Amino acid sequence: MSKNALRRIRTVFASSLVLLFLTAARPARVITGTAEVYADPSAESTVLETLQFDAALAVSNVATEGFFKVRTADGKVGWISSTVLKLEGEAPEMTEGEGRSTPSTPQGDSRVPGVSSKVMANLVGGAYFGVPPDVNLLFGLSGVRTHLQAGAEFEWRFSKHFGLLFRGEWQGLNSVITDSETGANFTLVSTAIPLELGVNTAIISTRQFELGLGVLGGVSPVTWVSTEDLPNSTGENATFASAVGFSGLVRLNAAFRIVSRFSILIEGGWRMILTGQTVPAVEGSGVDLWKNPDTGDLIPLALSQSGPFVSGGLRIAF
Repeated sequence: MSKNALRRIRTVFASSLVLLFLTAARPARVITGTAEVYADPSAESTVLETLQFDAALAVSNVATEGFFKVRTADGKVGWISSTVLKLEGEAPEMTEGEGRSTPSTPQGDSRVPGVSSKVMANLVGGAYFGVPPDVNLLFGLSGVRTHLQAGAEFEWRFSKHFGLLFRGEWQGLNSVITDSETGANFTLVSTAIPLELGVNTAIISTRQFELGLGVLGGVSPVTWVSTEDLPNSTGENATFASAVGFSGLVRLNAAFRIVSRFSILIEGGWRMILTGQTVPAVEGSGVDLWKNPDTGDLIPLALSQSGPFVSGGLRIAF
């Protein structure tokens, strides 16, 4: 055999060893909330599968354009970003700080609406359709009173699917109510400010969408100012009542990612505010509605209310 033939054999053998080394499969795990497997080594290509946190898989030994070739537990072959993986046996990256090395913390995919972010803020506004039983009784009415509401909800996600919530809102009502017995008109201004703590669970979570269920409870000051529309009345002679009650809320919200850390938010649920019975602190026009017609004493009434609500707004992931 000639020297040239031997040289070609050695070259082919060495190239085969290099190719085998480069294409050998290595075990790896997903280190973000979710990770997409693409048809090609590009985030713009077709998504074949979505893997969850800590999913095990086998990847190629080297990355191509920032992507590893991968075979999932379901047998699908595709490409996955190197930023969402930790190769088994790979030491954590080290960063220098204050004279010693400390492991760096893997960062999540900020494009997921909530799962990979530790802190989120929901800015919402909408309508609350509350039924105030005692207020309706006072005027001889029934049905709901539509309030406007606006506020913010903050979430600290302490695990993959669960987070702690703080929510603060303002609810306002300004309407004209006609007393069913006397036919007199009253301007009613009602305000509530619920402040609540609670928990949230992510029922469904993908890169583009998240559905969450939240349960909250807290306190809410409630005020009620009414003025009878009398001839020559300037509205200064108002009847004022207030109370502080327990507030509770159950809500579902859906977040649809639009860009990076911003998502459109839609929510709906049920709210209640329960107060003890109270009497007006200031007796103005129309206060006779509160009085017992036989004794003239004020009748204690609760400013409680409950009903459904709908809101929309914006989620910001930090």
